[in-house]
Amino acid sequence: MTKSKIYLGDQDTEKENRTHFLLSKDGGFEDDDSMAVNQSWTTAESDDDYKDDCEDDIVCGIGAFRPPWLQRFKTIGWFTGLYGFAGLLTSALNVYVSSQITTLERYFNFSSTVSGFIMSCNDIGYLLTTLFMSYYSRRVHIPRGLGLSTFVFGLSGIICVLAFAISKDEQATSTVLNSHISSGNRSSGFKSFHQLCVNLTSAFNTTTEEKAVSETEGMSTSTKYLALSIIAVGMAVQGIAKSPRHSFLGTFVDDNVPKTQTTKYLGIMGGFGIFGPAIAFVLGGVFSRIYVTLEDPGISVRDPRWFGAWWLGFLVFGGAAIIAAVPIICFPRHLKGRRQLEGVESRKKGLAKNERSSAFLGYEFKGFLKSCGRLMTNPVYTLLVFGISVNLLGIGGYYSFAAKYLESQFTVPVFKANVTLGSLNMLSAALGSVVGGFVVSRLRLSPRMCIKFVLACTVLTSLVLSCSLMLGCDQPYIHTATDELKDEDLSVKECVAGCDCDTQNFFPVCGADNRNYFSPCHAGCTDVLGSNVFINCSCVVGNTARLRTEEMTEKLASDQTATAGLCIPDCDNFYPYLAIMFVHTLIACLTIMPNFVVYVRAVPEKDKPLALGFMAFLATVLGWLPGPIVFGYIVDTCCEIWNGKGACVLYNLSNFRFRFHITLLGLRSVLFVLLIIIFFIVTFSKTFEFQSHNDEEDISGDNKRLALDRESDMSIKLSSLQSHKKKKELEANGN
Repeated sequence: MTKSKIYLGDQDTEKENRTHFLLSKDGGFEDDDSMAVNQSWTTAESDDDYKDDCEDDIVCGIGAFRPPWLQRFKTIGWFTGLYGFAGLLTSALNVYVSSQITTLERYFNFSSTVSGFIMSCNDIGYLLTTLFMSYYSRRVHIPRGLGLSTFVFGLSGIICVLAFAISKDEQATSTVLNSHISSGNRSSGFKSFHQLCVNLTSAFNTTTEEKAVSETEGMSTSTKYLALSIIAVGMAVQGIAKSPRHSFLGTFVDDNVPKTQTTKYLGIMGGFGIFGPAIAFVLGGVFSRIYVTLEDPGISVRDPRWFGAWWLGFLVFGGAAIIAAVPIICFPRHLKGRRQLEGVESRKKGLAKNERSSAFLGYEFKGFLKSCGRLMTNPVYTLLVFGISVNLLGIGGYYSFAAKYLESQFTVPVFKANVTLGSLNMLSAALGSVVGGFVVSRLRLSPRMCIKFVLACTVLTSLVLSCSLMLGCDQPYIHTATDELKDEDLSVKECVAGCDCDTQNFFPVCGADNRNYFSPCHAGCTDVLGSNVFINCSCVVGNTARLRTEEMTEKLASDQTATAGLCIPDCDNFYPYLAIMFVHTLIACLTIMPNFVVYVRAVPEKDKPLALGFMAFLATVLGWLPGPIVFGYIVDTCCEIWNGKGACVLYNLSNFRFRFHITLLGLRSVLFVLLIIIFFIVTFSKTFEFQSHNDEEDISGDNKRLALDRESDMSIKLSSLQSHKKKKELEANGN
């Protein structure tokens, strides 16, 4: 009793507050009716239980913490802002791994197919719970469910950090140690680490101590797979945490605002969420400029031995999400609005039924199966969900490896690819989502008009995406010991004749002659300045054809250098490609809210929560889950040079460009065909009808035509009835 009295006071005040919170909105009940409703809610075991339930329904706070000042935040505006921020953090954490794919592949030495599987573990966890979460969304405290999912989301990030904790002592420390060896202590072991030119005798006589230094490079197989397993578990926990978000959020907003305003608030929160991936890529780029051990290894970010601090993002986003979960949990089950009483009463009746019936779970499961059957036999809903899922297969796969594509195709460092991609998505995706929601709400687009809108956007995105096939760079040519330098008297084979060059470990360097070499050894380099500039490279020569002998000697001495990493190509297509993808993403995101309107209004009101969850379930099974795996395999088929059996270190750029984008275009074509079929169904079918799109019965859009037809029929019948009555009266008067 004490806990309830803190906020509700005595019995009279309690009744007054019940009436104020539950019945004052819209003025639907008088006091006598209020008492009757209150009396119908006596199924709770005690008055204390009733008050606790009532507080959970309509009062901000949790447990004994329900101060009056907290109640001012019980509005849809505050919920939109707070959950929008929480959604920003969780969506950032959800895609952060995509910004670190190249770093993770090199750090743990695994292929893009494995990368795709790790990212798909997120969706595997999601599939385990999403359908049941959706079906029971009417029976749980939705804000607390959303807050708990945000907390678990943050916890998954902390789990991924553990993978770095167990592997940091075996990986990357050799880079720091070897790069700080003084020139006086440089030996065959040091030269082997830097892949310098070492004569065969010196290489054969490498001491045991020097071999030990070389062998410390990399991590053991057991540690590698343990770390990957931890990351996979963290991604699966993310999937479980995000399973209630889609259906819970859509149900909560739709039940607490007028139907015509649902897309506006969901669009705003969706805009927050779309900022998340953008921020993830931007901060991913920042963290890529920090060495993985937070030390200074003495090498540049373009150096093939550089590993960015990939784990920092998991720690930052995970910790922030845990903090952001707290205010979400404090929201009540129902906000002020017209459905407040209806939702509370429905829940109470459900609880009473649960207590009375021993077959409740069996009954609910049968209802679940019936709801699934209704959804699967709904042609518009089924075709649209399948089309969206196929499209998401392409989108999920593309953006999983988009940063890798930019790095490989345009030879940009990891940090630049991430920052550029993040900035691009931040503006285009957020703008498209918000504008799409505003257009639907402002113009009050009917579901049929939404289908036309989505169809037009699909055509435009396909045309824009086709332009990307023409925007790429030439394949870099890699000189090795078996090649000959064109237009020169020296051949690589001759200048490295005394070197023992490794032909397996790819360590590209860019010579002063703007040629790419397989490694410093293949360039004939015998020493290194610092850790990034290689000198005395006998194979690196400039244009000396017109120089005198003494001038040639000086020229060779100054030009026989090389730097770690591939040469920057003479290619100007990087920014045009970004412009194309900006327009593509903007148009694609315009369809988010129109699609939502179509598949929600295509199903009965009672099936709406399950429809949202079922859509998310199928989108995951057919789209998000296989997308990274399929595109990871496609990326691997474009590889030209592998680092042993691990990561790819050089791709065929032409194959990468065409296979990457043609796959995406093919999947987009499937969506286009299905949208055409849906359009014909809603236009010519006499059996299909969209649900009410507005709060009033006489609504605009597709049902307005039906309402006018019915009104016309009623007018005709009324006119006929009046004529018949008048005829009877005339006959009676005549008699």
